[in-house]
Amino acid sequence: MSLADWIILLVLLVSGLCALMRGIGREAGALIAWAGAVVATALLLPPLLRAVSGPKGTALMVDLGLAAILFIASLLFFSYLSRRLVGGWMDDEPGAIGRSLGFAFGLGRGFVMLAILYWFYAWTVEGEAEPSWVKSSKLMPLVQGLTPAIERAASLVGGEDTKPVHRPRTVEPRVDPKVAPKAAPKPAQKPDPQAEEADLGYQRSDRRAIEQLLETTREE
Repeated sequence: MSLADWIILLVLLVSGLCALMRGIGREAGALIAWAGAVVATALLLPPLLRAVSGPKGTALMVDLGLAAILFIASLLFFSYLSRRLVGGWMDDEPGAIGRSLGFAFGLGRGFVMLAILYWFYAWTVEGEAEPSWVKSSKLMPLVQGLTPAIERAASLVGGEDTKPVHRPRTVEPRVDPKVAPKAAPKPAQKPDPQAEEADLGYQRSDRRAIEQLLETTREE
């Protein structure tokens, strides 16, 4: 397992356990907050990046930092708003069913979080090669499978400017060093005119010797 696999498992575990402790009621309010934060980030991040970037653009860490700050600020605002809307339901003590549904919700939320992070990552590093620990990840295709849905949702909310180019992973062919490559066929050699003339001269001398031998035999 690569570093990306451990990160994915850690995010899913933390998200699932937090939802298990809180229950589905409180997670419903969190769902409102997270959905609002995603929409706000998708709407505000593209103009913010265009405003702070110069002709040469900004560094990757700067783009990721701006995206994280904007998302966290939006999440805090919508968390307060959802608390005001469904505060009574969120204060109830969750039961076994509520905790089980909360854990399932937490796992799904973790996948959505990872898909959003990869969406921003693919946006900022567009055209650059992915690190080896990302390419070798076995769980990353599951996260990448949600990325087109995130792109479509962002396009519906904020227009085409909010849609980064999704670059699917390409599998590079592996070459076995033990198997030697087949040698290319040698080009056909052109005939040597001098060699052909020598062969013809040898054949003519043979004919003359045979003719002389026949004439001598006839005279006898």
